[in-house]
Amino acid sequence: MKHNLKVLALSVLAVTALGAIEAQGAQASFDTLRTFPAGSSAFVKAEADPSEPNQVLTLTTGGFSTTCKEFSTTGSTATDRSTEVTGEPHFGSCTTSLGEGGSWLSHGCHFKFKSETGASELAPIGFVCPSGEQSETQYSGCTLFFGSQTFNGAHYANVQSGAGEREMHLTVTIKAEMDLAYTSQGPSCALWGIPASGNQATYLGKLALKGVEDKEGIEGEQVGMTMETLSTTEMP
Repeated sequence: MKHNLKVLALSVLAVTALGAIEAQGAQASFDTLRTFPAGSSAFVKAEADPSEPNQVLTLTTGGFSTTCKEFSTTGSTATDRSTEVTGEPHFGSCTTSLGEGGSWLSHGCHFKFKSETGASELAPIGFVCPSGEQSETQYSGCTLFFGSQTFNGAHYANVQSGAGEREMHLTVTIKAEMDLAYTSQGPSCALWGIPASGNQATYLGKLALKGVEDKEGIEGEQVGMTMETLSTTEMP
């Protein structure tokens, strides 16, 4: 009997140890942003990708949309082996599905692009606003407000646009389908069938993320940027 208990105990220990090893293996690598030349820091410039420039925000209820053909960010920096990049978005050349000019104001809110992707190869995107602030987009007599939230997802792709490492950059395809929370305000909201609040707005867009040297606050040459999967032993 004692022998059987000893065998059982050893079996339990072996299974526990194997589980711990597997858990370590599952956490042994993660996605990170790299800059080239290695170790360089960079300003990050995000802009609408020329191949698909339109940034489209659509409300599921009512089907109204705002399309902006220009996009850029400010205030973004990255170092080698970063796990996230932030930047305040700026939208331009916007029109609404009602056939009129539209606007999309950030009010200090910014995107936070996180590097770690899941099984679907999508990474979460944070939308972070200063205390008491929200971004807004306007329809005819109706304003939509978007506050701090996290949504899915971002798909990253490395692009070689030239012969050297410095020409490498990232594209980010954003597909936040029926995943954005908002509130609305204005006399025309009810007329257009837009509820006072909802959480199924959609944002689709494609961005190009490029880096330039950060020389004590002055922009220098282009810095290459890629998404790579590193082991924990390769991290600083």
